[in-house]
Amino acid sequence: MRLLTGIIALILISLSSNQLYSQTESAEFAKASQYLEERGEVCFNVYVNSMTEIDNLSKIISIDKVEGNKVFAYANREGFSEFLTRNLYYEVAVPPGLLTTCESFDYSDKSIRPDWTKYPTMSAYLEILEEFESTYPDLCKVYEYGTSVNGEKLMVAKISDNVDQKEREVEFLATSTIHGDETLGFVLMLRMIEYLLMNYPGDATVKEIVENMELWICPLTNPDGTYQGSNTISSPRRYNANNRDLNRNFEGPSAKYGLYSSWEKEVKAILDLEDEHNFIMGMDIHGGMESVVYPWAYARKYPVDREWWVYACKAYANSAQDNSPSGYMTSPITSGYGSAGIDYYTAPGTRIDGPYHHSHCRCLTLELHSNKFLSESQLDNHWNYNKEALLNLFLETLNGVQGMVTDSVTDEPIDNVKIFVENMDEDSTFTRSDTNGIYARPIIAGTYSFIFSHPDYQTKTVDNVSVQNGQPKVLNVKLWDGSGSIDIPYAAQKPVVSIVPVSKGFLINYDRSSDNPVISIYTIKGTLLRTLTNNSAGEQSIIWDGKDYTGQLIGNGCYLLKVKDTRGALATSFIVNR
Repeated sequence: MRLLTGIIALILISLSSNQLYSQTESAEFAKASQYLEERGEVCFNVYVNSMTEIDNLSKIISIDKVEGNKVFAYANREGFSEFLTRNLYYEVAVPPGLLTTCESFDYSDKSIRPDWTKYPTMSAYLEILEEFESTYPDLCKVYEYGTSVNGEKLMVAKISDNVDQKEREVEFLATSTIHGDETLGFVLMLRMIEYLLMNYPGDATVKEIVENMELWICPLTNPDGTYQGSNTISSPRRYNANNRDLNRNFEGPSAKYGLYSSWEKEVKAILDLEDEHNFIMGMDIHGGMESVVYPWAYARKYPVDREWWVYACKAYANSAQDNSPSGYMTSPITSGYGSAGIDYYTAPGTRIDGPYHHSHCRCLTLELHSNKFLSESQLDNHWNYNKEALLNLFLETLNGVQGMVTDSVTDEPIDNVKIFVENMDEDSTFTRSDTNGIYARPIIAGTYSFIFSHPDYQTKTVDNVSVQNGQPKVLNVKLWDGSGSIDIPYAAQKPVVSIVPVSKGFLINYDRSSDNPVISIYTIKGTLLRTLTNNSAGEQSIIWDGKDYTGQLIGNGCYLLKVKDTRGALATSFIVNR
């Protein structure tokens, strides 16, 4: 009888527990539904049993932070519906954008500097950028590089001493607040633009940055999430107007569109900006923890050049710690593998993986405060904590190996040369030259072999390239488009070019009668002596009198002949022996 009574009691306890859990689940679901209806996203804590479970969840929702078996995440309606099928216990959380209130400032009086202890209104943000450009026209140029889903302007400021020119300099891209509720970086980047402009040329560090590189700064990459159609920041949210996480939408090694099936407008605009430039380094400012994050995020693997990433991350974290109270950024470095006591997580389509894979840019994620929507009273403090670290990060772009790649015959710059480091590149992590032939490769101290590759030129390897940390190594390289008789095939035939002495000088024969080719004569070292053109349709030869541009006969020796048209280039060497 007592045994039966005990069994009945256990059944009643079990039923009561299940009923309680059902009621709790129903209440949490109701809260989640309300947030999804009002904000398009829901924040919640979910409890898991393994890192594998976390990695599986990262493919359907936006994981933000992991503490032991507790995961803080965001989801839109589709992601949350999929999450519910996993039957995991969860608790809905108050969105970070609702935990802080702020007082925004307008910018109607241009004679007064912006108030960096407050967040600007959307209109003030645009006016401040315009004022930067109008006040410092020789140093600052502001561009609209796209629009958001809601039609807000996506703005980028270029800082350089010859701002209207595309100089032979390396480029750095700084972005911030791709998560609309992570607002600290928005103000820091606006203030950084002002700091650089106001302190040039008097400050030595600022002078070096402005005169030796092109710095591009996008303070606000998700205006729809930060402002939500308003002119003031009141309840910022993570996602954009389509309820998608922009920091899970970049092209990476595992997925072209991250969590989604296409690129959002804001992401496509950044990708287009990257394609138009050759950014060597970059950074993206976030909030929610205090750490410097490096690739890879899509998988539990280290990048092949991990030592440089750790070096760059430590340099930033150490500087931030040196300029802040004890306790700031105490877990300074992490990656997709996790380190420094942080249980990290895999995530597809992030801003650190995207540039590394898509445009060969080394981009760090700076997590600068444990609070996402930072209170205004902390904005000035965090500027002081991070200002020096930010400036040093910009300067790191000038270190490592850099130089110019040119044609060994014409001395013209060669665009889109792929630069590999032997045993130090994988997953498209090589660098490339820009339209000016400029390239740069951040790398840890050591001795390396650099490989220069282009489809129209012979691959060249430069061995024993010695690099020191914190110092630039200049390596200019000339590529040769063949040896001896050079042919770059077009159509199905093998092209021919020749030069033979005749009574009036030299007869140059070629088989490019339809394209009005340009014929050039060079010394064996690549100095241009004479350029000839033949505009007669159907002709396949031209007489050269053997003279250079000054009218002087060239002397005996070995020379180069190059014939070039829209289909390619041919070249051969020849000897003058009078």
